[in-house]
Amino acid sequence: ITIDRPLQAKGLDGEGQVILVQDTYLDPNSTFFYDPNHPTFEKNHYYDDHRKLRVIFDEYDYKTPRANEHGTHVAGCAAGASHLPLSESDMALYDGVAPKAKISFYQSGSSGMYNSQQVKKIVDNTHPSVCTNSWGFRQQSMSDDNQWNTNAKEMNNTLFMFAGGNFGAVSNPILDYYENLNSPGTGKNLLTVGAT
Repeated sequence: ITIDRPLQAKGLDGEGQVILVQDTYLDPNSTFFYDPNHPTFEKNHYYDDHRKLRVIFDEYDYKTPRANEHGTHVAGCAAGASHLPLSESDMALYDGVAPKAKISFYQSGSSGMYNSQQVKKIVDNTHPSVCTNSWGFRQQSMSDDNQWNTNAKEMNNTLFMFAGGNFGAVSNPILDYYENLNSPGTGKNLLTVGAT
């Protein structure tokens, strides 16, 4: 099995970059994030020498970690890289888009809430080039849009990305086609990505 990776073939593999992911639990023991030199990962501690992770910030004390959480999936798609060589395991075939990038992770737990001061602290400490947010709210909120617009303006070396239409008609049948884009993806200073 081979997977075509045209961006990596051109040298765009994330080397020297940090991606801030804001989502639910990230499993640091996943093969895509595990570092044998750091077999125990301490949350809320910044690492300079970890193979994949700069920090997992968790102010909500999320106590229900599971192996298949959405945050592990999202971070793995962005920058996961198997700690085992291809000669030992085929897991490297499933590495993320930017396998040489490192991850800073802000764990929301089940609350789905993020503190802008903590986002700024993580950005200041790890200097991510992009902040990915594969989540959104089920309604429009001018205050949420404004908060993320302010974050993007104040932390303008980081591109804030949001999912466009995480819910759609399946989760909310009263929405029409044009209402699938909700806060904070409707913010003007953000890059919102969607698919049909």
